[in-house]
Amino acid sequence: MALPILTSTIKRNQSSDFPPGQPQEPIVLPKPSKTEDLFLRMAAGGSFGLFADSFTNLSLVIQTRKLASDAAKINSSGWLHTARMVISSEGLRGCYSGFPTVAAGSIMGTGAYCVGSHFTREYLGESDSANLLAGCGGQFAGSTCGWTTAAVLSEIQQSPKAIKDPSFENKRATEIAKLLLKKGGIRELYRGYWVQLANFGAVNAFGELFAGRLRKLAKDHTSIEELSVIQQAAINGLSWGTAAAISNPLGVLKLRVQLSGMDRQHFPDRSALKCAQRILKEEGVKGMYKGSSARVAAITPRAMIFFTGMPYVYRHLRKSCNFSD
Repeated sequence: MALPILTSTIKRNQSSDFPPGQPQEPIVLPKPSKTEDLFLRMAAGGSFGLFADSFTNLSLVIQTRKLASDAAKINSSGWLHTARMVISSEGLRGCYSGFPTVAAGSIMGTGAYCVGSHFTREYLGESDSANLLAGCGGQFAGSTCGWTTAAVLSEIQQSPKAIKDPSFENKRATEIAKLLLKKGGIRELYRGYWVQLANFGAVNAFGELFAGRLRKLAKDHTSIEELSVIQQAAINGLSWGTAAAISNPLGVLKLRVQLSGMDRQHFPDRSALKCAQRILKEEGVKGMYKGSSARVAAITPRAMIFFTGMPYVYRHLRKSCNFSD
């Protein structure tokens, strides 16, 4: 209600202040304060993160099941076969396994990421090191504001039935959280916080770096504003997909450490360092790169959707609130 009234008021003021036939000076809209900008970025990041996850949840389910199956040495098949099995045997419900938990974490975590990455880059300026640190700063904010707990709960929900503790079977996120709290207290809900921070910190740091470099290359031929949506999506997908492949060992460690709260038989290591030592000893370097194709297939489409669409949502929110671009 308030926005149409405010818009009509501005139009009336424009028409009444200037006689007919005389040019009207454009109304200069104010810039948002830092606090207002923070809330706008939180809203844009959280809402569009939720939108992106609604399209890519299946890829997260496949990634979790593939990595968990590889770790437990059961039914280790390719990610395409895993996708077909999920769709054929569990249908839509399987595709959206753990989605409410992922969505809750995304609203807070992705919104916090947008705020953290923006203010880090604003403070450091535009450079390769600033892009790297923007990814790290954004991820620190996101992991602290809910992503870690959401990851722990959703991975337990999405893990294969063959390795799932029966007490966690078909449980809601709140019920799983209660079981984990009984087992080890609040620490269990933040299990793997540091390795999660390192994992997605590396993905977003390298993603921001690669995307910044590609945008600079594009800027030699055209301005960033003239890049089409397809060009921007291609830059984001290529950047974050490459970053996902490079940082795959951290993703392997993250999942195994976070699932240790549910199943100590298949996931005995609660320390990322001990987990890495075990993998290198028993599986070699190859073990660190298991599930890399599933990881790239999960992160690439989400990056294409989120990092391409979020700036448009943010600009629309600014205009809707009568702030200048």
